Amino acid sequence: MLSLIASVALALGFDARLAQEVALKENPALDPAVISVTGDLGLMQINSDYLDYYLDMYWYGDRQTVVRVMGEFVPFQWANPKHNAYLGIRILKDLVYNPYINTWQALIAYNCGLARLKSGLVPESSVQYATDIYTAWLESKGVPLE
Repeated sequence: MLSLIASVALALGFDARLAQEVALKENPALDPAVISVTGDLGLMQINSDYLDYYLDMYWYGDRQTVVRVMGEFVPFQWANPKHNAYLGIRILKDLVYNPYINTWQALIAYNCGLARLKSGLVPESSVQYATDIYTAWLESKGVPLE
């Protein structure tokens, strides 16, 4: 699954290692068919409350990119690991490239939502989530940590 995540990330022009770290934190077993207790779906644990919005924006609303990465356009299947990786990485990429937040904040937003991040009502679990991923990502790049 990690090589699938890397290939989708690279096809989308995104940091493969960061995408892999998010997937491992979200879904340590990398089970493409898992549904969390909060209803998050699949490999990248897509928030089911916003699935229609994400699909309109990144799948059905950007068929050209879907075809370029997937090879064809087909209906989205959340339990398909390539579909789920694509959607999760598109969401993550938009957050990371948001000019108003940094990468660590983008990771918080991936976990608890951009609105919560902007409101300042971030759960401590989301701060720890982002810190764990960010630290692992920096270490994988050989960045010395204090």
